[in-house]
Amino acid sequence: MNKPQTDQTSVKHPSKGQQQQTDPMPVKHPSKGQQLLNNLALITLGLAFAAIGLIIYWASTGTRALEVSNAPVPVQPAFVKSLDQVTVSVDFCKYTNASGRVIRKLVSAKTALLAPPAVESLPEGCYNNLEVKVPIPDQTPPGTYKLVYRVTYQTNPLHEIVVEFESQTFEVKP
Repeated sequence: MNKPQTDQTSVKHPSKGQQQQTDPMPVKHPSKGQQLLNNLALITLGLAFAAIGLIIYWASTGTRALEVSNAPVPVQPAFVKSLDQVTVSVDFCKYTNASGRVIRKLVSAKTALLAPPAVESLPEGCYNNLEVKVPIPDQTPPGTYKLVYRVTYQTNPLHEIVVEFESQTFEVKP
């Protein structure tokens, strides 16, 4: 007797008598090395997206650090001698908790004397009539002067904010 030939890609379902297609290509699972490469690629992409997000965040924040509201700031007394001190009264709002590097110069029409740099580390907030005492150096020649401040804040790796302001003028007498 001749048996009928059956199609090797189909199998008869035993209960319904219908033919069911089998998968012509078996599923091939990736090797452990390929899985490792896939995982490394996903981690690298995740880190790249996180870095891009951080850069976008840094670029959009930290653009405002300090705002002096009473510039040119008042100075007392209006007349001093070398080795005396003047008091500067500043009103300002600080918008960051970052410390600022302060460079102060005593400036006249003929000379500029640079004071040693200082660090400003006040917390974020608004301050009124903050008094800062400034010594007048011994070598200061007589004349009309003003104090020029330059405060630099590094609010994040992308932003360095520089704020400059000055005082009213005062006289250094002999």
